[in-house]
Amino acid sequence: MRKIYYNNTIVNDAFMGLDRVDITNKGATINLLALAGNPLSSSLVVDIDGNLDEVYGTSIDQSKFNRTSFPSNTEVWAVHSPSGSDSVLYYGGTFNEYDGVNYGGGVYKFVNGVFDTNFAPGSGSGAPEYAYGITSITTDSTGSVYAKGSFNGWNGDTSYQGFIKLNENGSVNTAMGAIPFFTGSGGNVIIDEINNELIIAGKYNSGSINRRGIWKFDKDSGERNTMFETEAFTTSSNTTIVDNGVNDFILSGSSIFALGQFDDYGGNSEANFIVKLDDSGSLDTSFVAPPFTQYDNQPADPFNTTYYVFKSIMLDSNDKLMIGGVWENCSGSSSSGIARLNQNGSRDTTFDVGNGFRELTTEADGVNNILEYNNQYFCSTTFTKYDNTFIGKGNVLLDQTGSIVNNYGGTPGDLGRSDSPSATIFQRETPPTNLI
Repeated sequence: MRKIYYNNTIVNDAFMGLDRVDITNKGATINLLALAGNPLSSSLVVDIDGNLDEVYGTSIDQSKFNRTSFPSNTEVWAVHSPSGSDSVLYYGGTFNEYDGVNYGGGVYKFVNGVFDTNFAPGSGSGAPEYAYGITSITTDSTGSVYAKGSFNGWNGDTSYQGFIKLNENGSVNTAMGAIPFFTGSGGNVIIDEINNELIIAGKYNSGSINRRGIWKFDKDSGERNTMFETEAFTTSSNTTIVDNGVNDFILSGSSIFALGQFDDYGGNSEANFIVKLDDSGSLDTSFVAPPFTQYDNQPADPFNTTYYVFKSIMLDSNDKLMIGGVWENCSGSSSSGIARLNQNGSRDTTFDVGNGFRELTTEADGVNNILEYNNQYFCSTTFTKYDNTFIGKGNVLLDQTGSIVNNYGGTPGDLGRSDSPSATIFQRETPPTNLI
């Protein structure tokens, strides 16, 4: 008998003389969207067209996540796929149960859509209790998991504040030790494998240091790289901004592009909302952010003031910067909520968003996440419309010119939502057909 395997799973038996034929990775590739915060349905995984996937479509369901102490506050905030092309997904949020079983809070792992009970991370504790949760997850090449969020202790150890490193089985990595960040300080985490560094944005709170910024640490020992030191990200008194600090950043070579709620960097008032930093943390003046105007409140929006929110940044395959949030105009013309910038900070006008994103829902984050797929941009937002077209749960797929490719069946009343929606694109492969 010959057993035919696909990714170490028997897919067919045949009466032949061979013991094993391994045909791994010979099937068709399907691109999938893993969502958090504002899914298109109760499923957290769909294909790129927004349809339920036959493997993941019902297996990872938002309704199965629960927070026993505060069910109405159950939120799925973060999602991460380790390589972008495998079957492992990590989810983070405010939950401590999945499908009726209490597994502790914070980070859950799924393999091929199945909850992994071998990954046991324990739980964080919150202050205030109702607000705790994981807002950002990433992994490195060793399988270690790095999670950032709102918690002031982990498994009862209060030295862990706002950030935790977990081993591949979910246990706390005690070799690194605690790197304390102010709970709820926002920001994300990037792994720099080349330099073996962990880069974190947020309010660092250690010894005499207690301020917002971007910080580098050895990803094994946790020792801070004191050769990289950012200036203060601050907000002037004459600008209406929801908060101050870095909301998102990307690594580009040895440089960092950072975006957030600030209009001053180390006394430089021209550092409006987006900056480029060199490998020491100094401002790179070759990049000059374009001027923005505050969001023009509309009667349909549930806010009574105008303001800015700068939430997401992504470097696309053409080395253009995609930025998202809440604003009205960029460089003097309509660009509501989204814009594409050149490397020097000037606006790329070939990406024409028309009227842009409009009609915010009850969440003010705007364009939270931008992903590139096949030279197209998937955007998850808290808006209801894009260029006067309704978009499904705040999600839309745009082409290189800014035109809609897919509005995911948006209809009137189909509101974008969630505090911090997150998304990732990954791939699964189907077993080959006609196996004998």
